[in-house]
Amino acid sequence: MGGKPRGARRGGSRLDDAQFRRAVEEARNSFNISDVVGRRTTLKRSGTEHYGLCVFHNERSGSLW
Repeated sequence: MGGKPRGARRGGSRLDDAQFRRAVEEARNSFNISDVVGRRTTLKRSGTEHYGLCVFHNERSGSLW
């Protein structure tokens, strides 16, 4: 798949794989995804998981887990 290095660009600099992984892990640890998604759709608990209806489709059963 091409010879381009993987990673994200920011401000003209490229992150190497280790930096990219650390940035992703930091983002995962800095907020609760249920709080973010819950701002756009109603989430319900099912055990330790949350589920909700997709905001892009008319649904009757949850497809977001």
